[in-house]
Amino acid sequence: MLDLSIPNAHQRHILWQRFKTPEFQYDKEIDLEYLAEQHELTAASIFNILHYSILKCLTRNDKIIKLNDLQSGLKIEKIKEGKNMV
Repeated sequence: MLDLSIPNAHQRHILWQRFKTPEFQYDKEIDLEYLAEQHELTAASIFNILHYSILKCLTRNDKIIKLNDLQSGLKIEKIKEGKNMV
């Protein structure tokens, strides 16, 4: 049986670190620990948010993931889940 529960904050922090490809870097203003604590997300949602963010980087011809990229991706994921962003 698969355990599809939402990872805890520590696990989410690790996912934010591991899912990012080495070619891209997070902007210095991004606090992954805070992000992991504040947003209860599945591993799939974190992956989708990063995928969206990396696509935004590519459209800018940039390798830096911006906070706005993550916030936009997070908003999309919350809408897909039927939740509002606070």
